Amino acid sequence: MSVSNPHLRRHWLQAYLLASAGDWLQGPYLYSVYRRRGLADGQITALAALGFLASAVLGAPAAALADTRGRWLLALLATLAYATSCVLLLLGGSSLLWLGAGKLASGIATALLSPVFEAWLIGEHGRHDRPLLALCGIQACFESAMFTFVFFWAPLLQQRTDGAVPFGIVFAAFMGAYASGPILYRRWTASSPHAHDVPSAYALFLASAATSLLSATFLHTPWAVGISLAMFELHCGMHTLWSAQWRVVHIPEQARGIAAGIVAASMNTTVTAILLFLGDYPRVGLGLAAALLLAATLLARTLPQKKHRSDCTSPETDIHAKKD
Repeated sequence: MSVSNPHLRRHWLQAYLLASAGDWLQGPYLYSVYRRRGLADGQITALAALGFLASAVLGAPAAALADTRGRWLLALLATLAYATSCVLLLLGGSSLLWLGAGKLASGIATALLSPVFEAWLIGEHGRHDRPLLALCGIQACFESAMFTFVFFWAPLLQQRTDGAVPFGIVFAAFMGAYASGPILYRRWTASSPHAHDVPSAYALFLASAATSLLSATFLHTPWAVGISLAMFELHCGMHTLWSAQWRVVHIPEQARGIAAGIVAASMNTTVTAILLFLGDYPRVGLGLAAALLLAATLLARTLPQKKHRSDCTSPETDIHAKKD
């Protein structure tokens, strides 16, 4: 069943968009909610680390379970776990026990959300045995930087402003930048069909993402910091499609779920360590995230040039999905 099929558009896209919306919409408010509950920064950091640790422990087993028990079933479990985490957050008050349980549920949802939805969508798209480790490393580094950004952008902006930060407006701007990424990527690939297949172009893109994130740590004007962070969100949006192009070609279908799980485990372990040791230092944390992107840049240079054949199709036009 092709992606152009209306049935797939209704079922997969609606499910994934709703799940992603639930994940992202809480982003700008978590920090302020915890602060209003009377939690100190150290306690907020510990809760965030607990969620990432749960994802790290459960990531690979969850992805392997998705390959054997059905990705659709695990996708439903992810949404249920996420709803549970939100309910516990609303009802938990200032109780660390309730809030911690909510973070555990959120960690389970995060471990499942990205791997199972992606593995479900591109499960039928060909088999290739290419640089699996390099691609996993790039994805782990990029996602580690992205989730480090998710935790540190609010404290960094508060350090740069004297008054209250309009979190809703800032987050809306970030989401606008993120949504613009895939649009720019599609237009670029339409005008230069094979440019995105060049490893040096991918490496340059990752270096640009690192630069935008690193700039935010050195700038002091709030609007300049916000623009730098929004530029990183733009890179995140582009990366969702660009990295998928490489994974579809180079990662075998039968290993796709477990590969995504390994990436999730590596990412969550890295982010947990950053939060535990650098939770009170947003500038240093974002600087380390930029360093991870530079490491991804070096890994991208090791990727082979993709071969173009007349029978090769884009993962956006010839991806098949199935209910396992």
